[in-house]
Amino acid sequence: MGYGFSTSYLLRIFGITRSSYYRRKKLLFFLKKTKPGRRRNYCLKTKGGRIEDKELEKLLKDIYSRVNPYEPEYYLKVLGSKKLSKYFLNEFGIIVNHKKVHRMRKKLGYVRKYRSRQHHPVRRSTQHEIDRTGILWEADIKYISTIQEGNIALLDIIDVYSREIVGSYLGKSCKCKDFIRTLGRAMLYQETVPRLVRTDNGSLFTANYTREYFKKNEIVQEFGIKHHPDSQAFIESQHSNVQKEFVSMNTFENAEDVYKKYQVYMNFYHNLRPHGSLKYMTPQAFKKCRSISMIQSVKA
Repeated sequence: MGYGFSTSYLLRIFGITRSSYYRRKKLLFFLKKTKPGRRRNYCLKTKGGRIEDKELEKLLKDIYSRVNPYEPEYYLKVLGSKKLSKYFLNEFGIIVNHKKVHRMRKKLGYVRKYRSRQHHPVRRSTQHEIDRTGILWEADIKYISTIQEGNIALLDIIDVYSREIVGSYLGKSCKCKDFIRTLGRAMLYQETVPRLVRTDNGSLFTANYTREYFKKNEIVQEFGIKHHPDSQAFIESQHSNVQKEFVSMNTFENAEDVYKKYQVYMNFYHNLRPHGSLKYMTPQAFKKCRSISMIQSVKA
């Protein structure tokens, strides 16, 4: 209202359209280009104190200078800037933004060339909601090439909730009895019997011997959709990481060489490698955590 007259009446008298009036009424902001602020040359620590950027660069150089594949820290160089920043926080209590880590890696020449990926629509089963470990496990096989013995079979069993690899098998071949023995050892070590085990339609998983074992132990066996790896998304994702972070970083003489190096990689995976879906905790740290704020449910 203005002097007893409505706004619409005044606009009509002065020949002003309502749309232009309300557009003008809105506040306009103009961004002024300024010089970038000065970045501080240190990072804070969780327990007090700080660490200079030069010291952080030394830590990065130490990571990228490691050449021994029998050390778990050797595989830290495969991590991106975000996971490295979480590694520094988890291991050293250094609070550093992943953007700063990326700038340092770029300055030191440690940033790898980005590889674009084709993104396909992902279909995942959402019929199970998991709120603890030991409910749903997934199992699958991948093959690793060696110089002397050709392809070696790697069978992994993953706990979908904690992303822990609860059982592994390496051999020149993998039969149904190898799978059952690996599954049995995993249940013995974890002191639990999973409610469900999800696999693909491979012959060792569909064999009568395997089916009878599941029936005897009252374990529900789920089969993924044929020719659709996303139906076992968690173990497929893990084997994709194995290919990028383990296989591509090594050459293997024989099955024994694969076994020794894979043990080291598993140490890295469970105790050093931050996992994005676990709030950037390692699988072992997530499993041990008893904080209510860390409890999550997973649809799988």
